[in-house]
Order: sequence, then C-alpha cells, then structure tokens
Amino acid sequence: MTVLDDWTYYMKEISDVDDAFIEASGLYLISTFCGRRYQILVLSDISARDQPTTQGRLLNLWFIFLAKSRIGRKTTIINKVKDIVYDVDERLILPVDFTPHSITTQLLNQYDPNTEQTIATWINDECSGFFEQLGKKESYMTTADTTLSQIYDGNDHWIKTHARGDEKIKNPYLTILVASTPDTCKFFTDSMIGQGFFNRFIPILLDKYPQYRPASFHGLSIDSRIRLKYIKEWLRMLYKKSELTILKPNTEAIQIWNQYDKKVYDYIMTHDLGVSESFYGNLPNTALKIAGLYRISRLETITEELGIEIEAQDVQKAITYVDKMWIWFKQLTHRRFDISPQRISTIEGYINKLTEILERNSGHLPRWKLLNKMKMLAQTFDNIINTMLQTGLLFWVRTETGGIEYYLPEAFREYKKQH
Repeated sequence: MTVLDDWTYYMKEISDVDDAFIEASGLYLISTFCGRRYQILVLSDISARDQPTTQGRLLNLWFIFLAKSRIGRKTTIINKVKDIVYDVDERLILPVDFTPHSITTQLLNQYDPNTEQTIATWINDECSGFFEQLGKKESYMTTADTTLSQIYDGNDHWIKTHARGDEKIKNPYLTILVASTPDTCKFFTDSMIGQGFFNRFIPILLDKYPQYRPASFHGLSIDSRIRLKYIKEWLRMLYKKSELTILKPNTEAIQIWNQYDKKVYDYIMTHDLGVSESFYGNLPNTALKIAGLYRISRLETITEELGIEIEAQDVQKAITYVDKMWIWFKQLTHRRFDISPQRISTIEGYINKLTEILERNSGHLPRWKLLNKMKMLAQTFDNIINTMLQTGLLFWVRTETGGIEYYLPEAFREYKKQH
C-alpha cells in the first residue's frame, strides 16, 4: 500500500473522477512537495558551477487535464488537490491569473532562505484564456512561455525591477496542475509544441467518461478520513525534509530505461514526426522523473536518507505511463487539425500545390524549405504530408545532417538507384 493507493481510495469514495486524473493528481502532489530535496543523478545534468545548487534532475511535473465540462470532473479533482496543498502550505499557491511580470515578482517573494529554494505551484481549473493569450501576437503574455520554461528547468532566473534593479529568482521549483475543455487544443500553436514549451506538460485528454453516479448525502467514511489524514502527514514530512536525497536507478532499472531511450531514438530516426518530434523525444526524460516519484510514493515514512535506489518496477511503470501520454498527445494534435470529410477538397488542393512545388525543384526538397514554400501551419503541413505518405504519393529520407527530405515517387526511385 502506497500513498498513491490511499489517494485513489479516498478519491474513489467521494467521486467518479477518471482514474487517469486521480493518478496524475497524486503524482502532482508528490512532485510539488518534493521540492529540490529529491534529485535523480544523471551525468549530463550535473552542473559545472563551483557551488551547484542542482546535482541532478528535478522531479517537478506540469499537468493539463482536458475533458468536457461537468462530466469530466476536472473541477472536483482540482479542488481536492488545492485543499491538500492549502493545508500543507498555502503560501506555495500562485494566483490563478498572472502576467510574466507579476509571476516573477511573486516568485521573488516565494524564496525561503531556510531551505534555499523557491517552491511554487500554479493550480487553475480553467486555463483556456492563458493559452489563448499566449498564442496571440503582441499579447501581454507573449514572454510567459519563455519565463515559465526557464523556471521549469530549475535554473536561477534574472529579472529587471524598477525599484531594485536586477534581481534573481534563486533555485526555482515550479509545478503546475491546470485544466480546461478539449476545445482549448485549438490554442496550442506549432511554436508551443515544436519549440518545447508544451513539451513540458503532461496532457491527459479524456475521450471516455464514467456512467452517471448519483450524489451521496453522507459524511466521509472513517477509513477515508484515516487515509486522508495520513496523506497530509506524509506530504508534510516530504515537504519539511531538509537534506538532499539523490535517487539513482539500480542496474536493472538503468537497463530498462536505456532500452526505452534507444527505442525512442530509433523511432525518431526512422519516422517523420514533424512538430511532434520534440514532444516524443522528451518521453524518456519524463519517464525518469515519474519513475523517481513512483519510488518516493512507496516510502512508508520520510527520512533523511542521502540515497535511494529507483527500482525496475518504478521505471517500467513510468514507461507505461509515458506511452499513454504519447497516445493522449497524438489525440490532442488530431483535435487541433481534424481532417474531416468536409475538408477533403481543401486537402486535395494542398496536395496538388505541394506536388507542383516539388516538381519545380527536381522532385525533392528538405522539409524546412518545403514548409516555407507551402506557407501554412506546421501541423496542417504534417497532416498533408502524412496523407501523401500513407497513399504512396510521397516518400521521405533522413539526411546525413539528421534532417528530412521529401521525394515524389519518380525522384525517390532515382535516389534509391544511386544509394
């Protein structure tokens, strides 16, 4: 029995929230209260500074829940999570609405000199307005993604203030749990996905909903009261931990993770994922974070151990989780640009245009150059490309520099003869 099991039991008694939301919210709670006191030792992450504040990979996670209003129970689960965070330390909760300036000012005030870290969390049960503003040109939120991305990575962040000049957000640690309806997908721009900001989120998109469950008009069971009390006590101990604990995968866990990392690498090298490549490529890193959280969740009590082994079961479970995450992401991108029967004529026009461009350029072009000539959103471009690849109207080759070149069938046959 783990603290995640206790959380699941409690949530199952009080609501019909989907299992995916329950597990994710449990991971979010553990992630939030770990702070910078748990880190995974990864050689490439070790700082080159003389006095590094980060020895390894931090365990902060960002989640976005996407489901229909009311029947998705987004607000139910988020309110319960917010209650837990509030009881452990309400000071961690950032305002629901913010600007890049206001959030950095808030984070400056979050710094705790005793623990030498800046821990904060953003919880919002309706985030569509945030992503809509983020995608607008010349919006007051245009720099928010850059600011939040730097904070996510845990690096010190410098800001300019009118009164005090340059100031530094020291050792930031930010977790996020936000939600909205699936329609919010239309605000996820190509740059958000292709350039990495959205890749920091774990999207959970519900496509199936529970059967109606009548409301219960009675108090919480004794068993759930005990479990809820234990969850809060356990999280408080996690939050108050003073010593840094390094999480290190054991030999079997390392082997499993490396196999998965190579699988992702090989898939990227043999498939054209378009703007989704960055998200897919980050799955092994996310799996490592989640494996660390699964390992911590199995601790019965929180101690000041300097080292804990991540075991094979933690890594395998995390890989299963991120594989589901990839499915959710693909469903999300399909919702952004749904190729419906009503758009077939438009798609045929795009195919003809793309074919004409390639014919004028010896039958082949690099991906980036073809996209520039098509003058369209990258996701729409990817949908057209995939349609042509599936129907044999187009072929692709991975170049020596790692890029992708598209070929019309006749040009591709000539390429194959020469190679």
